[in-house]
Amino acid sequence: MRFGPLFSQGKLSMFAVVGAMVMAFSHLAFAQAGASYKAIAFTGQAAPGGEGYARLGLPKLGADATVAFLDGVDDSGICRVIASSFGTVRLVEKAGDTTPEGGGTFSSFEAVSVALDGRVAFNGTAQIGETSQAGVWAEGSGVQVPDTLVDFGPVAFRAGSVFGLKSRVEIGQDLVLTDALSILSAKGANNALLAGQVLPSPAGDVKVKTIFDRSMDPDPFVEGDRAGTEIDVNESGKVALKVITTPAASPTSSTKQAIYAGLPNALKPVATTGDAAPGMTGFVMEDLSPRPSIASNDFVAFSATLSGEAESSSSAVFAGRPGALHPVVKAGDPVPGAPGVVFDDVFSSVVINETGDVIFKARIRYPNEGTRDGIWIQRVSGGPVLIAVDGIQLPTPSGNQEVTAVDFAGPGTFNDLHQFVFRATFGDKDGIYLADTRATIPWVRVIYPRKARDRVTQDSDYTISGTAEDDTGVAKVEYTVQREKNGRQRLQATGKARHEKHFKAKSVPKLAKGDRSWKFRVPLSIGDNRIEVTATDKLGNVSEPLVLVIRRY
Repeated sequence: MRFGPLFSQGKLSMFAVVGAMVMAFSHLAFAQAGASYKAIAFTGQAAPGGEGYARLGLPKLGADATVAFLDGVDDSGICRVIASSFGTVRLVEKAGDTTPEGGGTFSSFEAVSVALDGRVAFNGTAQIGETSQAGVWAEGSGVQVPDTLVDFGPVAFRAGSVFGLKSRVEIGQDLVLTDALSILSAKGANNALLAGQVLPSPAGDVKVKTIFDRSMDPDPFVEGDRAGTEIDVNESGKVALKVITTPAASPTSSTKQAIYAGLPNALKPVATTGDAAPGMTGFVMEDLSPRPSIASNDFVAFSATLSGEAESSSSAVFAGRPGALHPVVKAGDPVPGAPGVVFDDVFSSVVINETGDVIFKARIRYPNEGTRDGIWIQRVSGGPVLIAVDGIQLPTPSGNQEVTAVDFAGPGTFNDLHQFVFRATFGDKDGIYLADTRATIPWVRVIYPRKARDRVTQDSDYTISGTAEDDTGVAKVEYTVQREKNGRQRLQATGKARHEKHFKAKSVPKLAKGDRSWKFRVPLSIGDNRIEVTATDKLGNVSEPLVLVIRRY
């Protein structure tokens, strides 16, 4: 279990908070926390581009740890796009700025996405003369959105070279309005999938009826308001999306919901309503999540409502590759570490990374029928582990406050470095947190000298070697040296005196050669030389120090 400093130092430990939290309906102590956190932004804090943060949108996350989110200065609309990378917060765009291509000014923003290299893309509206025009932009550039796209959903930009989105397009000379999966790039626009096209299905070919389903005016601060308009695109350009289909041979018959994934022009079926629920006897899938998630290695995750003989209705989260799905969690499953508490509803946001770890939002129910909403992680082994739940106390800039809601944006919030971003609400204030969800921190091991006899030498300098490991990668290995004061005299002193060591201050940390396999050569003074070795991972987490005492005589 990892513990971090508090909010004022940019890091907090969920374990210390969750372990002692008091729920309104019962006392509930969870056995462990699923993450440690860094605070990125909080309502009222100073923000780049002028006034302090006001209303924070649901954040998105890049493969390189860049966090992006929207901020609304007042109730009149959304006015800026913010990004944070490695502790540096920057203003991407704000209302009133000139568009990158010139000729217009931004008036509002709707959604964000982050590419491999940390660049931020966003949906926005620009005022060009008397005309208000919607578009898609990335930092420093715009993307030509064809006039035939008359409406489109949030951009997905994780691949870094293409923009993927659902849209409504005008097709043919008659400009027939048609749903589409559109891929935009420097080469132009490609409608990779159109309503009316045929897709493969285990039960026979199906015809796509609906792709883009904007059922309400979208509010980018409320995740459900964009249901049916989003897709996910992974780092290699493969997509995951939900569509509505009919049998190709009988298009007037009843419709079904379906999730597809893969290359935009070679989609494969993942799940269809009416299918047997994977790994669950007696259940079939009824409704499918409108926002399936696809990882960098093509793992897919989604939630679904279920019906079956055992229960009138239920819900579950599924993950895996198309054709090889497994259940992650099901309504009715016990909440680990909380006797008598069960997952009541898991038909909500879900996201997966390349290891197969799945993060999901769920409602939990207590024996007295009280409920709470929270976020859990299901790692590839073990049971679900809590990340955050409403009702707990979290540190904020003005002290500990009770969380009234937690939420996350589904796809694009969990990367292969095991980082996850979410929003916590405290009454009328919001906070954005970046979580490290790994179960372990980096560690270092010495290869030489392993034996005690090898740690006593006459040499004036000495080579030490070892290994370091971390599931996100080792960024660097460093060492410091403390040398014994008056070492030669102490070697001649009594046994008692020899054990009363006095060391000089530590040296400035120096880099070892290598990372996963490392070594360095260090000068030795007469007496004891205390050497500490630490590894730092690519998220900035530092291992516990490996301590060696090398004695020179």
